[in-house]
Amino acid sequence: MSMANSEQEKKLDMDSTESGAKKASGKSAEKTSFVVGFDYFIHVTMLMAGKLLAKTVEGYNNIFSIDEKDKTQIHENLGKKYLKRGEYEKAIDAFENVIKQGSSSAQIYYLTGKAYFKNNQLDKAIACFEKTLVLVPRNKDALSQLGATHLRAKDYDKCLKVLGDAAAVNPSDSEIYYKMGIAHDKKGEHEPAISNFQKAIELKPDVAKYYQHLGFVLQASGDATEAGKCFKKVLELESSEDLD
Repeated sequence: MSMANSEQEKKLDMDSTESGAKKASGKSAEKTSFVVGFDYFIHVTMLMAGKLLAKTVEGYNNIFSIDEKDKTQIHENLGKKYLKRGEYEKAIDAFENVIKQGSSSAQIYYLTGKAYFKNNQLDKAIACFEKTLVLVPRNKDALSQLGATHLRAKDYDKCLKVLGDAAAVNPSDSEIYYKMGIAHDKKGEHEPAISNFQKAIELKPDVAKYYQHLGFVLQASGDATEAGKCFKKVLELESSEDLD
């Protein structure tokens, strides 16, 4: 082989190597750019939308870096989405992850309590609402939810005590008086039940269930005439809703 041919082959090899290096470099830069872009996209998606599954968060965290604050926010967003969709067990898992990460937020305990309540895990719901009230005493929402949980648990005395506190904090909430009326009715206490149902109606006179329960108690107490008026009002309100 002549020296000229050898030099030419060598030049071709070098050109090929340089070309390969440039291609590899280009691919590497392209890959790096893709990874950074993907990282940013997924990060923002999880933080802002909260639509990805919790296991996706863990998988993402094993590949890229999420700080604890962002991770907490992601789980909180997930929990809120699941709670809104009625996927209560998934909401509980998400909120419990936030608590495990060291959150002492009253809102997180309140939302976790709501998820447990919706999932009919009443003891855990009570514990969460009580923790909320330790962090934010006399919070009207937590008091109302705690009272409702005691009502569902059929602990009527505790229900009435908590809802009494709730009424003192938020006297314009008709639902508080409605639930107190139910608790008194369950205890066979007709007069305070009637009084609370009437208060609920005074505050919000267009809710059919208030008249319905008042009618039941009036009928049980022997006042059929007033009970009949309540049932008639129920029919009027339901007919009006059908028209709407």
